[in-house]
Amino acid sequence: MSRVRLRPTRPIGLLGPREPTRRSDLQLPARLTTRLGRSGTLAKEHTLTQALRIANYKVIRGTFPELAEEAKGGMLDTFKTQPGFIRYGLADTGDSTCVSISLWETRAQADAATPVAATWVREHLADRVELRSNQVGDLAFYEGAPAAV
Repeated sequence: MSRVRLRPTRPIGLLGPREPTRRSDLQLPARLTTRLGRSGTLAKEHTLTQALRIANYKVIRGTFPELAEEAKGGMLDTFKTQPGFIRYGLADTGDSTCVSISLWETRAQADAATPVAATWVREHLADRVELRSNQVGDLAFYEGAPAAV
């Protein structure tokens, strides 16, 4: 079982609490506890401090499977050489659009991946896709169901 605790630190002024506007306004000290083995065994604690980069593209020429194959052989290899890289994937979101998702150890590393990705896309896919949006954010939690063995 994993638990994530968020402890927002929001300045409180005369008008009450405000929504955070900068990354420093919201701290996300989260702990991911993983139980190993049967119930009653020791638990390992890991600090979750990861960031996500999401880029949306419009496919203007070619097919999604062609783009996915090229990205798997190129963008993935490029990201693997970057500090803090964890995972990368590409999803077909329909209507000639796709989304690139990458997971990084820190927000700074995810931010640094943006120009790396832009350069790779410009050199390899410039005539096939158009960047529609790019977002980088702190990952509060990333959890799934236990795997069936």
